[in-house]
Amino acid sequence: MSMTNAALLGRYEEMQRASQYMLEAAQKGDWEQLIKLEQNRSGIEQYLKREDGVAWGGKDAERKAALIRAILDTDAQTSRLTRQWMSEMQNLLGNISAGKKMKKAYEGR
Repeated sequence: MSMTNAALLGRYEEMQRASQYMLEAAQKGDWEQLIKLEQNRSGIEQYLKREDGVAWGGKDAERKAALIRAILDTDAQTSRLTRQWMSEMQNLLGNISAGKKMKKAYEGR
């Protein structure tokens, strides 16, 4: 079933809101919520890939492009926060591992 541009734009707007919620979760460090939101957004994305085969033109095309730019910008911000958190976790895990090695070395004496 083919959807109208207006209905598809509604789904793009929904995806943009989901991306914004993901950014807010990342800013709060709520990684579990971020994962849940990403799963929801992924479903919207898959839907759009499947259903968006309509011809776009005029104001609708401009609106779609603006929404996609907003989604990509928000995703980039979320990605930066996620990479930063992952780097912090790697450092923490590295410190824990080094601490265990030191403890083991001193216990062996």
